[in-house]
This record gives sequence, structure tokens and C-alpha cells, in this order.
Amino acid sequence: MRATKGKLAQVPRQLLVEPAGVPWPRRPGPDILSESIPLFFISPDSDGFWIACESDLRIGGIFVCQCSAIRFAERRAEPIGCATITLSEPHALTINNEGNPFVPQLRSLWRLVKRFGCKLRCLPEQP
Repeated sequence: MRATKGKLAQVPRQLLVEPAGVPWPRRPGPDILSESIPLFFISPDSDGFWIACESDLRIGGIFVCQCSAIRFAERRAEPIGCATITLSEPHALTINNEGNPFVPQLRSLWRLVKRFGCKLRCLPEQP
């Protein structure tokens, strides 16, 4: 199956993983969390941005801060609300970004700053 411009084709869930190989966890069983309650995973990505991703991988977005990711999940689950699970390991959003539309540009800028900052630290101090 092929990815089309900006969108993933119908791909089995087990293939939707970050290039580093960190899969999104499975939804807890109904004995832990009722199937009627929407669940969103909140996770950092490899650059320090935050991802909110619905447990069925249908809705998700990338955000500058964690609180924005949580607010996105809460708004998407209105009026009934949702459960959130915050993950510590970085993940990647493998579906369309419905979050902050400026994150791709910020990501490029952030990577440039990190690279430039590293070069500045590597310079010898001058008297």
C-alpha cells in the first residue's frame, strides 16, 4: 500500500510506527477503561513538540506545548469528555496533523537553532 500526497493510504495499525520503531500503545481493555470513553495518548516527539493522538489513530495533532495537546483532546471529545494517557517516550504522528499548522515550520527552525547552538558551544572561548 502506498502513501499518497500528504495522507496515508489504508495501512494496518501495526505498520503505523515511528521510524525509530516505537509503536503507539494499545488501548487498555474494557475492564480498565470503558469502550464508550474516548482515549487520547499525549506524547512528546523527537524534537520536543507534543502529540495528541486518539487511540484508534483516527485523529491527532502536533503542538508546541503539552497543555495545548491536552486541550485539543478535550475539545475533540466534547461534550462527553475523554481519558488521556501521557507517554514518556517520543512518538511520531503518523496521520494528518489536525493540530498547530505552524509546527512544521517551527520544527525546521528549531532544528536549525539546535545545530547552530551546537556549533557556538563548540567554539573556543576568546579572552
